[in-house]
Amino acid sequence: MDVARFDPHREDPVPVARVQVAAMEHARTPGPRPNVDTAVWRLRNPFPDLGPAVHWVARAGGEVVGVAVAYFPERENTSSVLLTITVHPDHRRRGAGAALLRAVVAESVARGRTSAEVWQVDEGGPGEAWASSLGFRVGWRTVLQQLDVTDARTDVPVPAGYRFRRWIGAAPDDLVESYARARNAIGDSPLGDAEFEHPEWTVERVREEEAARRRQDVEQLVVVAVHEESGEVAGLTEVETRPTAPTWLMQRDTAVVAAHRGRGLGVAMKAGLLRWVLPERPEVQSVLTGTGSDNVAMQRVNHALGYRDVRTWLFLQREVEGL
Repeated sequence: MDVARFDPHREDPVPVARVQVAAMEHARTPGPRPNVDTAVWRLRNPFPDLGPAVHWVARAGGEVVGVAVAYFPERENTSSVLLTITVHPDHRRRGAGAALLRAVVAESVARGRTSAEVWQVDEGGPGEAWASSLGFRVGWRTVLQQLDVTDARTDVPVPAGYRFRRWIGAAPDDLVESYARARNAIGDSPLGDAEFEHPEWTVERVREEEAARRRQDVEQLVVVAVHEESGEVAGLTEVETRPTAPTWLMQRDTAVVAAHRGRGLGVAMKAGLLRWVLPERPEVQSVLTGTGSDNVAMQRVNHALGYRDVRTWLFLQREVEGL
């Protein structure tokens, strides 16, 4: 088994993408139908704000059979490495995963990382069994929820004392400061036993993220609730569209500032976003979101809008030392 660093911008990413597609098809991963174009796009467009992404591939007889992707956060979570390891279903139990993990561990030690965190692991799947055998433990669970737009229930009024504002891309200058403060409310979401730290949002960081998504051709659509009396952003909800999956919306953060909770803003904002976006994007067929398993209130909000639970993903963690 040969393991080497891989640069998806300088080397052919298609053989690597095919491994990822095969694994997703085998797992029947919810969301857009797996295809090589989507996998190549993600290899070349890593998740923003998680630090640099480093890739390795495992080859057997010259054939790519596995891939590891590791993020090394540079703001929060600076003692952690966030990783995924994917092995082609036809080549499992032959040492590819272990060889890739050794490469990630070596790089993590060199960068001074002490905690390894594996994400997007199917509960009850082979990935959980493999990681558990290595001493990884569950930090938190995420319930994947899917909305088929024909089932959407969006007739929810705007609560009294608030008005909605919406935009595509960059937040308006008159709201961006308040919007950045409101985004920090997501830090109140329960994370079980995970050591993960939420971002600390500022105007500068908001603008950085917006620019990163523009570079990736990701369109961000946002609805916020503005408190009439104070003019402050009291809550927000966001979805994004990706160039390789135009029939899907990816629901991102929804958060309500503590002082404005209990008034139905979460469900009203999400309903308002769907009322706005779906008529203008008739190609959209489904919306996918992930909600912490401990965040029962947000799960109920999503169910009220027509979402159904489709999968549980695990966030697993353990110390780098001893891996």
